[in-house]
Amino acid sequence: MTRNGTSLLATAIVNCAVKDWKDAKAMLMKVPTDRKSLEKIEEIERFFRSKWYQTLREFAPDVIPEDMMRRLEK
Repeated sequence: MTRNGTSLLATAIVNCAVKDWKDAKAMLMKVPTDRKSLEKIEEIERFFRSKWYQTLREFAPDVIPEDMMRRLEK
């Protein structure tokens, strides 16, 4: 895989996590007690704080923010 391909893959992984986080948050606005959404949010937030996330950032540091949670909470 080329460097550009790796960067695109890393970005796609992060974008998918962001979409899933936003979808789960939207569900919680409708159903505040939805356990599945709460668990999904916790899982994704752990991912954004993980070493794996920081590794993905190395492939696209100009696109993937260092602290995604700060960006999402705005």
